[in-house]
Amino acid sequence: MDKKRCLVIALTVVVALGSFGCGWRRGKDVDDFPPAHLDAGWPGSADFRFDDDPLAQRFGYTQTLDVHFENVLFGFDSSQIASGEQSKIEDVANYMRRNPNVKAIIEGHTCDIGSREYNMALGERRALAARAYLVQLGIEPARIQTLSYGEENPLHFGTSEAERRLNRRAAFNMVQ
Repeated sequence: MDKKRCLVIALTVVVALGSFGCGWRRGKDVDDFPPAHLDAGWPGSADFRFDDDPLAQRFGYTQTLDVHFENVLFGFDSSQIASGEQSKIEDVANYMRRNPNVKAIIEGHTCDIGSREYNMALGERRALAARAYLVQLGIEPARIQTLSYGEENPLHFGTSEAERRLNRRAAFNMVQ
């Protein structure tokens, strides 16, 4: 078995074992859960319970808030924030200034071009770039955490450049 396959299996076992220790229900990792607006049992639905909120639990918060911001889009193989995308992060900063008890979890995503390992690293660089811009705008670093999904959580499953472009993003989750 090659080294990459062994690493993937080892990481899968660690994540699976770690999820049992965190009290997540159904033994699923955060990657297995759909976005809040796609499934019953999530914030905004009648049967939602905060102990079922895996993203908030993963980072030790009570709940993920039902607040949505536009995704920041990135160029191919880039973690540079384009000038046309900065206003999206500025909207997040303005919201966080008005709500000092809210914290942000920034997800970094990529398209499916490149190795899984490379895309995880690129997703992290994208999340960190968005975090750095929020800090530059005056948001306390302790209020911002990052998470990389790499290519694992696409918005679009197509292979056209237009669809892949929308997967190269940083997404914002507000938590308390």
